[in-house]
Amino acid sequence: MGTSVQDRMVRGVLTRAYRPTDESSVLALINDDRLPGQPLATAAMLRDAVSPDSRRRSIGYEHVRVDVLVDGYDRVQAAACTSARPGRDEGLLLWLHGHEHPSNVAKMLDSALSLLRARRTVIAFDLAPAGTTTGVGGLPIRHRPATAAALAVVGFRELRERRCLYRRLDQEPVTTRRTGAISWRPWPAGWAVTVLDADSERLGEAVVSVPEDRSAMVWAVMASSVRPRPAVTRAVTDHAVHVLYDLGAREVSALIDGADTGDFDEAGGFREIDRLRSFVLDRGRPAVAGRGSGGRA
Repeated sequence: MGTSVQDRMVRGVLTRAYRPTDESSVLALINDDRLPGQPLATAAMLRDAVSPDSRRRSIGYEHVRVDVLVDGYDRVQAAACTSARPGRDEGLLLWLHGHEHPSNVAKMLDSALSLLRARRTVIAFDLAPAGTTTGVGGLPIRHRPATAAALAVVGFRELRERRCLYRRLDQEPVTTRRTGAISWRPWPAGWAVTVLDADSERLGEAVVSVPEDRSAMVWAVMASSVRPRPAVTRAVTDHAVHVLYDLGAREVSALIDGADTGDFDEAGGFREIDRLRSFVLDRGRPAVAGRGSGGRA
């Protein structure tokens, strides 16, 4: 098999640009790493990630690309999506999947960092849902220890963290249902749940996924009140859970900033199943990208 500008050898294994024929293999990699309640990555989501007209380009990303690690038979073993922020010396490793096989994950990470070598700073697994294929930002460190270890080996350090909380909905929640409204969000596909207080003032908003296989996720909670954030976060999340129950969900995961969790675990019926982290690598003076590098990301 010949190589090209798009192909790179990493420790004797070939990495190359994603091809449409890789679609099913890459989707299997992504979905193998799902958390409970996390939506399935679909072919449409993956096509958007590699499309020249990707929505990511309209919300602050550029040079978005997907690359794969293949074996000697050109079978996909790992995949990664890299990007950059316009006007900033900052590269992005948006996602990386490799069935948590330590060697394949490390090789795929090496390749991604090679593509981003002209960038002084690299952010990995940004917590912003818009940077992902399934709307879930951050690396779940308990479910994906091989990837977390590979990042540490090359010098990444923790940047931010959120808790991933989980609860079953075998019956309608007994928590307070509030007044509010829901509106459709086209990407990532889901609902914005606006919650009002007793005076019909805006209390906050939750962004939730479309339930699939009776599972759903609260992607983000935004408080718009001067009241204590944990109390508002809890109230907005409780109402979002009611909405998801009405939409057919029977298990829910919620991604919540650690400082805002309050008494979720006990009174809210949730339990923590993971921590989602983003990471940063500061490499000082960037290297100059040479010819045949596969392009600057």
